[in-house]
Amino acid sequence: MAVDELERPAKLRGPGFFGSIRGAMSMLGDRMAPMTQLHAAYGDTTSFWIGPRRIYCSSDPDFIQECLVSRHKDFQKARAYFALRLVMGNGLVTSEGDFHLRQRRMIQPAFLKERVRRYGEHMTHYAEEIGKTWQPGQEVDINREMMSMALNIVGKSLFNSDVSAEAGAVGRSLDTLMHMDAVFLNPAGPLIAKLPLPINGLRKRATAEVDRVIYKMIDEHRAAGDQGDLLSMLIQARDEDDGSQMTDKQVRDEAVTLFLAGHETTANTLAWTWYLLSQNPEAEARMQDEVDHVLGGRLPGADDYPALDYTRRVLQESMRLYPPVWA
Repeated sequence: MAVDELERPAKLRGPGFFGSIRGAMSMLGDRMAPMTQLHAAYGDTTSFWIGPRRIYCSSDPDFIQECLVSRHKDFQKARAYFALRLVMGNGLVTSEGDFHLRQRRMIQPAFLKERVRRYGEHMTHYAEEIGKTWQPGQEVDINREMMSMALNIVGKSLFNSDVSAEAGAVGRSLDTLMHMDAVFLNPAGPLIAKLPLPINGLRKRATAEVDRVIYKMIDEHRAAGDQGDLLSMLIQARDEDDGSQMTDKQVRDEAVTLFLAGHETTANTLAWTWYLLSQNPEAEARMQDEVDHVLGGRLPGADDYPALDYTRRVLQESMRLYPPVWA
């Protein structure tokens, strides 16, 4: 549908054609700066041109609510999702319409309370393990440490694997694929993907490695039965209407989506949270006091979440300031 049909400000301001060209060119080096400049110059909702296409950009909460919630059925996901589909296939992040609804309903049992409690045990275990490797006064690369911890957690929760070779191989290959997104995000992305270019050879090799590991694990899980992990849940999930199950390809796409959702984005959120706390010692002290008071020196469990109110607000503020998926 046309954005003009939405309840938006009557006067929508934005840069002209040549101003849009300058902005599009600057996005090749820094995607965030042009968006910040647009907001400063034209307000919460604006538009600009990329070639013949008019792009609408809004940070207005009511407008976003209308697009993503109130009238979400009137919209399709952007063409830019082509780049994500090359990696994720047709998983929850990239799928749409009735298929998305079916998949979401089938996956929901994976996040029931008892399952989440089990995943929480993996999280606290690996957090404790990585904490044991740090010494007072030691300087660590916190982003690398959080990436390692998140990889361990997602490997155990998704594959029931202590990461080792399998999850590590998937993580490295997905990292390679995700760093190609800038190439395939541009309007010529679908054409580039068909050309005999070196980047496509690298993409196909990385995809083949992801598929090799995940399809192997799917076969092993089908043979072994429920192992209490997310992959087992995906394999066993049934459509509530016709009782059908996911194909191996569908399981693969959802597994890759969950792997990405639980790895880099989670690690980035934690790394920025530690950075912000280091810059705000009062907030750090208040959060530490709450953790000490609620836990009394023990590891946290799922039942402690409601009592850690300030800790939750710290994480939410961190994601507001440094969202892992900002657009």
